[in-house]
Amino acid sequence: MVDGHRSFDTNSLAAFRIFSPILFVLSAVIRATLVALGIRKRKKVEGKVVLITGSACGLGRELALRFAKKGARLVLWDIDKEGNEDTAEICRQFQSENCTHPLHDGIRRHHNALSKCRVAQAPKRTRCYQPHSHTLSLLQCHTYTIDVSRREVVYKTADEVRSEVGDVDILINNAGILNDGKFMDVSDERIRKVMEVNVMANIWITRSFLPSMLSKNCGHVVAICSVAGLFGASGLVDYSVSKFAIVG
Repeated sequence: MVDGHRSFDTNSLAAFRIFSPILFVLSAVIRATLVALGIRKRKKVEGKVVLITGSACGLGRELALRFAKKGARLVLWDIDKEGNEDTAEICRQFQSENCTHPLHDGIRRHHNALSKCRVAQAPKRTRCYQPHSHTLSLLQCHTYTIDVSRREVVYKTADEVRSEVGDVDILINNAGILNDGKFMDVSDERIRKVMEVNVMANIWITRSFLPSMLSKNCGHVVAICSVAGLFGASGLVDYSVSKFAIVG
């Protein structure tokens, strides 16, 4: 009887892991369809403070570009200072909808596109060709060099953001690292670092900005995950564990 219960629980868990991402995608398609048909209003982020971690490259940079085009006020966190500043500069260039850039051609082409869009540049802010009236004509983009795995640094930098920019409206926990190697070949220190960046940093950062969202009864917290958080990935045991923690 006990074995029967265990078999049922195992099968139920397997079914959940298979169908939950399908249901999630289906619900997203339905919501997008309702927006396209005008049944559901598209959320406006113009003027909203959006904090993105891991913004120096990859998905974090792409998210920053998308929000910049919508006129959001950006707060960019990353341990890579140079890469983060590059992201900020690209966002300033492409803040206007009239400043076209190859979003779908890959991140590597953004730097080449910069020279085609530049009109007048100040040390920290850049104007683009004929910005639309409904888009901020001068993008506010704040960069912070930070190791998100260090709790005390996270809390201190969060205080700086509140003082210099204001309350965060949309928080995107995107920063993440991985170790490419077999479980027994990866050092204890590297495994610990993955858990600190991929899991604990999400907790420290969310705890820093959630209170203001609750007090205003308004805000969004986004945790970027991975399919490795639903199905184990070979050679990425610690990374999969960290993403399983985010999925919950």
